[in-house]
Amino acid sequence: MPISWTLDGVKAASERRWLWLAALLFLCGCARPEPKETPILTIGNSSLLPSELARATRALSPKDSATVAALFIEDWRRATSLYEQAIAEGEDQDEETRIIVEKSRRRIIAERFVERKLREALTQGKFLVDSAEVEAYYEKLGSTLLFSAPTFKLTRLYAANADTALRFRQFLTMKLSLDSLFALALARSPETAELNQRAFESAMTLKTLPELHLESENLRAILERMKPNDVSPAMKLSDSLFVVMRLEEIALPNQPKTLAQAYPEIVARLNAMKQKRFIDSLASLLKPSF
Repeated sequence: MPISWTLDGVKAASERRWLWLAALLFLCGCARPEPKETPILTIGNSSLLPSELARATRALSPKDSATVAALFIEDWRRATSLYEQAIAEGEDQDEETRIIVEKSRRRIIAERFVERKLREALTQGKFLVDSAEVEAYYEKLGSTLLFSAPTFKLTRLYAANADTALRFRQFLTMKLSLDSLFALALARSPETAELNQRAFESAMTLKTLPELHLESENLRAILERMKPNDVSPAMKLSDSLFVVMRLEEIALPNQPKTLAQAYPEIVARLNAMKQKRFIDSLASLLKPSF
């Protein structure tokens, strides 16, 4: 399986790494230090420590942590049971097994090295992309940057009651700035502040229908009939939630992107290219000897 040599690709592997890294250390004959923690679970000579479980569930909500912890423990129990049986029958002494383990060990260490170097380079600002680079990329390859699906720039205002929603509709027809609309939304409907915050962040860029996360098929049907500058009726989502929408812009499939529309995508592409060149430079530091 090829290694994903980008920061996102390297990070994606980290959640899977802890359990089988421990197993690889055993197979390599590396002595595991005496644990100073009380094991959560012990099978044969293998112990699951609280710190290992904590790494698997860190940055998760308490509810998600409990679910992930239960799955992690069950996976650990199953894999470790098989591992202990394999060791008892001498599987770690098999030459082919040793070769596979060594290849995996090199891959893990290389991934960790790349991850660290990328983090350091990001901190130093080595992958920053400026506007001149984006404009040069667009001038050369702009004709290849097309919309793949219907894409919308949509302003939404959420309200806690019908009267406020009707007032918000008036605000949308007045062509107020997004900042003014957001301030009015916070003042007139503090109950829906979080929803309006997310809606205003979403209104900054063009998004496909799935990315808009519309609350119902009815909203989707209404949006698909709207034209730029149209304002929807005030629509009821529940007894205490209403929404009104204004379509700012629409792009159709295969429509070329303007520089402003393509800007985030170009930045992401250039950033990825810089990361790849950086990693290629790391890989070329040491030359093979024959």
